Amino acid sequence: MNTAIDLHQIQSDIITGAKLANVEYSESVIGQILDIFGDKFSQQVIDLKTTTKTRKKRGFYFRYLEENSHGFAWERAKTSKILVNQNRAVDRLVPEIYDTLSLLADGVDFEVNYGLTKIWQFPKTSLSVEAALKISSLPKSVHLYTEFFNKYHLDIIHLFAADYQNNSMNLYFTIVHPDYKTPQLYRNLLSELNFEIPSYEVLEILTQTGSMAFTFNWTSCAIERLCCYIGGFNRKNTPKNIDPLVTTFVQNCPSLVTDPDFILGWSFGSKESSGTYLKMEIDYSGNVVSFFYKLLKDSHTTNQQSNLISV
Repeated sequence: MNTAIDLHQIQSDIITGAKLANVEYSESVIGQILDIFGDKFSQQVIDLKTTTKTRKKRGFYFRYLEENSHGFAWERAKTSKILVNQNRAVDRLVPEIYDTLSLLADGVDFEVNYGLTKIWQFPKTSLSVEAALKISSLPKSVHLYTEFFNKYHLDIIHLFAADYQNNSMNLYFTIVHPDYKTPQLYRNLLSELNFEIPSYEVLEILTQTGSMAFTFNWTSCAIERLCCYIGGFNRKNTPKNIDPLVTTFVQNCPSLVTDPDFILGWSFGSKESSGTYLKMEIDYSGNVVSFFYKLLKDSHTTNQQSNLISV
């Protein structure tokens, strides 16, 4: 952003959002994060997020994104000891990607009562599944789904995320195949994963999906979760019959802009992994959605030039 954002306002708005979501928060945790990463939050791309999980499992998150960061988030997290290497597989993923791939951007997620939860990495060039599988720190279970990805035309990976809180990781795919404009594809895909099939009304909404994320961990052979992300929502056009918390969040969550954009994510999984719920993200700084579109465009352009790189 061109103008620095007041960190006191950011902290106040984060707390307001957490209260709206009925989520426990720690002012000391939020304050520590803003002390360590305040220069990034005051200048960068920021969004706020919560979910419709049950109250005990629900969190409230704040995130900054930065282009051409050169691994800054990872280095500062280590130096400040807000992220400690526990010698888990998830601890090896981010540094391997930094060492292996050229990146357009990265980002960091923080939870208001936990601290740092995720580091995101956006490759400069979209990757094929075959290329991504050469990253040795990925869960072995990813290798078991190559035929599944091929069957469902999931062949453009544009983002990796390491989840330190849940000891898992996410692969994000760009959705471009025309079959994804049909509700039946989502029914088939969810059925094959043994996830709950939503109503036809929701299946129709899913046909607007622009990005799809799969969650894997290092202890299971199965896909843990699937999330379909859809942009283009605002305070006026977000459906009001989805969930009361969605309406509360969309209508009342603070933002630095008058008419913020929202991203909704329909997240599906087994009952053991919280079943089906929604994610709600607000474009707090007013430039998150355009930032994502720019990254997708840039990585796709580079991808066309290099024809899906191999690692």
